[in-house]
Amino acid sequence: MKMKKKKKKKRKLRRRKIGRRGRRRNDLMMILRIISILMITTIKQQQQQF
Repeated sequence: MKMKKKKKKKRKLRRRKIGRRGRRRNDLMMILRIISILMITTIKQQQQQF
């Protein structure tokens, strides 16, 4: 009986995680954009040094 109760709790947590993942995807997209901008700026600086 205890195992069954734990399984039900895990299912609820998984549903919550899906909602969090959606938010995380937006954060990842923003982080990727920032990284791409930083990469472009670093490449430009390297070209100037050469």
